[in-house]
Amino acid sequence: MKSYLKFLSRNKLYTFIEVVGLSISLAFVILIGSYISQQIAVTREHPNRKSVYVLGMPDCYGLTYGLNDVLSERIPEIEEIARFSGPLDVMVDIKGEKLSVLADAVEKSFFDIFPYYHFVEGAPEVLDSKNAVVVSRRFATAHNLKIGQMLQIKNTDMTVSAIIEDFQNTLFPYVDIITSADNIINKASYEMPFDRYGSTIPIVKLRQGVDPEDFYKKAESVCKEVYGEFYGCAFFGHLEMTRLDKIFFNTLGRWGQKQFNSGSRDSMKLLFIVGVLLLLSSVFNYINLNVALTGKRAKEMATRRLMGASKGGVFGKYILESVVFTAMCFGMAILIAVAFLPVMNEFLNDPDVRIRIQFDFLNVLAFLLLIVVVGGLTGLLPAWFATRFQPIDVVKGSFRVLNKMVFSKIFIALQNALAVFLIALTLVMEAQYHTSLHRPVHADIADKYYLMALIDADQGTLRDELAMLPCVNRVGKARGVPGVNPGRQYSTTLDGEEIMYCLYRFDSTAFAMLDFEKQKDFGTPLYNNVWFGEKAFMANGFDDVFHDVSNTLAQRTQGCELVAGVYTDFPIRNDNLGDEGYQVVSVQKSEDFWGGWLIETKGNHAEAERQIKDTYKKWCMDRLGYDLEANYSFYLTDNFHEGLRPTKNNMRLLEVFMFLAVLISLLGLVAMSTYYASENAKSIAVRKVFGGTIETETRRNVRAYLILVAVACVVGAPVAVWAARKYLEGFIFKLENYAWIFVVAVIIAMLMAFFSVLWQILKVARVNPVDVLQKE
Repeated sequence: MKSYLKFLSRNKLYTFIEVVGLSISLAFVILIGSYISQQIAVTREHPNRKSVYVLGMPDCYGLTYGLNDVLSERIPEIEEIARFSGPLDVMVDIKGEKLSVLADAVEKSFFDIFPYYHFVEGAPEVLDSKNAVVVSRRFATAHNLKIGQMLQIKNTDMTVSAIIEDFQNTLFPYVDIITSADNIINKASYEMPFDRYGSTIPIVKLRQGVDPEDFYKKAESVCKEVYGEFYGCAFFGHLEMTRLDKIFFNTLGRWGQKQFNSGSRDSMKLLFIVGVLLLLSSVFNYINLNVALTGKRAKEMATRRLMGASKGGVFGKYILESVVFTAMCFGMAILIAVAFLPVMNEFLNDPDVRIRIQFDFLNVLAFLLLIVVVGGLTGLLPAWFATRFQPIDVVKGSFRVLNKMVFSKIFIALQNALAVFLIALTLVMEAQYHTSLHRPVHADIADKYYLMALIDADQGTLRDELAMLPCVNRVGKARGVPGVNPGRQYSTTLDGEEIMYCLYRFDSTAFAMLDFEKQKDFGTPLYNNVWFGEKAFMANGFDDVFHDVSNTLAQRTQGCELVAGVYTDFPIRNDNLGDEGYQVVSVQKSEDFWGGWLIETKGNHAEAERQIKDTYKKWCMDRLGYDLEANYSFYLTDNFHEGLRPTKNNMRLLEVFMFLAVLISLLGLVAMSTYYASENAKSIAVRKVFGGTIETETRRNVRAYLILVAVACVVGAPVAVWAARKYLEGFIFKLENYAWIFVVAVIIAMLMAFFSVLWQILKVARVNPVDVLQKE
């Protein structure tokens, strides 16, 4: 090992490149591995996860309050069943201080199904009392709450009866309080037990040995009976039954409400692939340089063999050195990973289960295994080369056959193919992001601010106070705006088919503010009419002559029967992903519907937003007696930017990987060009003696590298084209005519290769041939 360390110290450039490449790639392997393992751990936290199911509808988890009782009575295969609703925004009064907190509404049986949620004080049985509340450890500490203290929820006195450990890194999001289901779930839910779909999530644990398919058939039969004609309709097409360990990676949700923590399989796959590619790039560098440098240690290994060392002993020495070197790099990788951890979590859009680098037994074992596997694999090929020749071959010079670069050419080509792939894909993501950012909205959203005040009170005075602000031009009432899904309603077309609509409601002021791009105007009165998006209008089978909605959509638009016209569809989603669906707009008097406020401002946006929020908080104080932050408020343009934040962060993360992969590739090219330039110094000198020039020798050697990069481009570009097409599939408004990106990626790769090897080749080509030949 001493001779190996001395060898590394004598070859500082190569050692530096190997350390940098391997340490950085291992750091990201640690981060990505931690992310993937911790995401998967959530799906495996319940020991009987294959027996626990969540019931719901095709578009959301949850059904109605009364279903649980019927299921437990009719289906004996159920071991436990629990109602769950949350997280919910609830106003709590603690010693006169009013706070908006997150709460779950559950039954005691919830903790029978999930017994691993630990109670610090008290027990789940307290939830049998409607006046008991369980608080999280964090909430209890922050507000100095003790068992037996009182607080108020919805003006009802409640007793702190238990303290539970915070929900962290688990399926259920963190909440401040947990109370009995009957305390928080809307009263209408249990007064109308089979209405208010989605208000309550049934969680079912089946008895051991029960066939899930048999249970599903029985549960479906119950649903057909209790829901009658509503079962099988547009919003409740069928009963959805999701196994517990499938929820975390499921896209199902309650129309925008975050009921469960979730992860992304696509992000995991992307990170896994990129992490493996980055590690391969650094491994290629390590192997390539060590194979090339085997010649420099040839005499040492020959001497060892002549002194009695076996071929296996020399082979094992190389493997051991590689493992030790990998272990040293791994130590540096841990430091890099810890430093980059906050940035990584931000790039992953603050995942529900954030990355943590842990050093428990299993993780330490995994780290050791990674060191041995990477070290063993990286040392395998150099060890084979070192033991391939007999000691006498070294003396004769046969070992110089290694300089033919057969393996090195393969590794260099693979590295550059990876670089081309990542450069092209990064450019595609950047171009698509800007395409999404500037997609047409078909409405005037400039200077429009949306304030959604979720308060069950007359807000007429709030509108008047907002209209009096010097920064405000107009105030209109709105239920939803471009980029925000206001909720869905189903109805039937002229042919009797059911369609799920996104139904927007505006008063005349808000409608005029947005100035939608109209395609048809049928000249109806100002109020109580319906405007169709072009896609919904066509789907209904309407035309310019017949467009009567009195027998179809009117039941969902509070009696609006007149079709005012057709507008160009505006974006329903702010992220440009998925499917936009069908949309309609009803224009009504502000007093006839519930909604928020669309505010047209002037001047500085930050100052206008501050004035609007201050006015709202003051109105809450005057009207309700306490301050309240606006639940949902933003400039429409900012909301579109925020919706694209995950896309932007994924792009930035890939850019980091691209930069690192390209850096490792460039370092490898520099190192290999340095090595082979010095090795070929004699041949260059001889060629110059027989008429060669600096220019011809430089051109000849640089061309050899560029040919390798060209081969890499032929391999990497088609893969990048395929990956780009897959990436763009999910977007609604897609990038078009992007073939130029792959041309640019190839040019960038060629230029990087050219300049990374040019200076080393020039350095050797400029040496006087006499000086080189004298050394021989």
